[in-house]
This record gives sequence, C-alpha cells and structure tokens, in this order.
Amino acid sequence: MKRRRFRHLTWTDRLKIEAMLKAGRHKQEIADEIGVHLRTIYNEIKRGRYMHTMTDLTEEERYSPDIAEAAYRENLAAKGPDLKIGRDHKLAQHIEKKIGEEGYSPAAVLGEIKEQKIEFDTTICESTL
Repeated sequence: MKRRRFRHLTWTDRLKIEAMLKAGRHKQEIADEIGVHLRTIYNEIKRGRYMHTMTDLTEEERYSPDIAEAAYRENLAAKGPDLKIGRDHKLAQHIEKKIGEEGYSPAAVLGEIKEQKIEFDTTICESTL
C-alpha cells in the first residue's frame, strides 16, 4: 500500500483509474494503488463521468480521463482574482472603442485618459491593460 499524501492527480493516474474501473476493481483498491484518499477517487469519477451510448442504443455511465483532465485544466484556469476592469463597464467600453475603432495603443488610451482627466471607477496601469 502506497503512503497517502496531498497531491493532484496526473494524466497517468487518470488512465490507471479508467483501466481499473473497466477491470471491475473496487474504488478503495484504486485509491490504495494510486496513493490517494477514497474521496479523491469518487470526486475524480464524478469529474470525468459521461453517458456512453451502446450499439443497441442503451446508455451506460462511464469514466473518461480526457473529460476529467479537461475539467481539471478548466478549473485551474478559473483560479485567481477577478479582472480589475470587470465591473467598470464605462472604462471597458472606452478602451475598446479607442483601441478597436480608432487604432490607439493601450499606452495611448491610458495617456489620453490621464491627460484629459477622464474619471472612471477603476484606475489601471498599462501592464494590467
């Protein structure tokens, strides 16, 4: 039995889970083999679950490591703070108009806002923009 430790599942772990599920192994055996908690296996199966249509048009629930990996990557990308400009729609529209329609650079838009002393709810720098 492998020692349990806190870590993220790898692509290889997901492939092992798929193979062991297809072989009919119990979820606790899978957890012991991979070295994670039983709840991790249940969460992973839930993350990669999909309905597979058989040749006789019946459906069966299965696990896909591809779907699980895609969901994992999507959740990783969603981490972090919200966009600073996210709620200041007037600033976003102004910047979009200047860059998209009038051909300004991001630095030029921010310079114009500063020079003309246009007030918005949010203040951002060039690297943020």
